[in-house]
Amino acid sequence: MQKPKSVEAYLESLPEERRSALQKLRETIVAAAPEDGGPAVSDPFRVTLDVAELLRLRSSQLRAAA
Repeated sequence: MQKPKSVEAYLESLPEERRSALQKLRETIVAAAPEDGGPAVSDPFRVTLDVAELLRLRSSQLRAAA
């Protein structure tokens, strides 16, 4: 199987049931943060300050525990 060139191409290659489940998941995620403590990335069209702050806190806890 050839590696898809984009997320959209990957999703198009999936059966409808899987594509639908992944689309719901993608709509749910509002923020993400790298494990190395870099800046959080969040949806600019939603209120995510509290989520981004929790991600930063958890990331720092995981780094301290390592």
